[in-house]
Amino acid sequence: MNLQELMKMPDRLPTETLENVFNQAIQDFQNQSNNENEFLEIIMELTDRQVMTYQLLDTEIRNTIDQILCSILNIEMYHNVDIILSIVINLGLENCFNLFTQFVESNVQMDKETYDEITAAIEEVGNHICNPYYDLEALKKDVKL
Repeated sequence: MNLQELMKMPDRLPTETLENVFNQAIQDFQNQSNNENEFLEIIMELTDRQVMTYQLLDTEIRNTIDQILCSILNIEMYHNVDIILSIVINLGLENCFNLFTQFVESNVQMDKETYDEITAAIEEVGNHICNPYYDLEALKKDVKL
């Protein structure tokens, strides 16, 4: 799977198709068919499509992506942090989110732009990292009242 192939796919895909493509992207990265940057771009595109389903991604797939992102996170590269944060928030990846939180709490050396991006994400998500649809669910509850 490469980014050009993915871009030819529709913006909205059935859940099963998305899961298959996520798994293919993971496998391609693990087999070194795609480098870190290609993997991040592909996962970001898939995440955008996943968000449109308004469902959580399969737990096993989420956990695998979470582990990979934790392993490739480079706090010294703003672009890397920006993309990974977006994926983490939109897929609800708890381990990687906790890693970002630890960086801030431990005062890990990073540039101001990276620090601001991470702290803004932590504030936005609060205690609801595992459910990226928390705000929508809360809104639905309010509307039903």
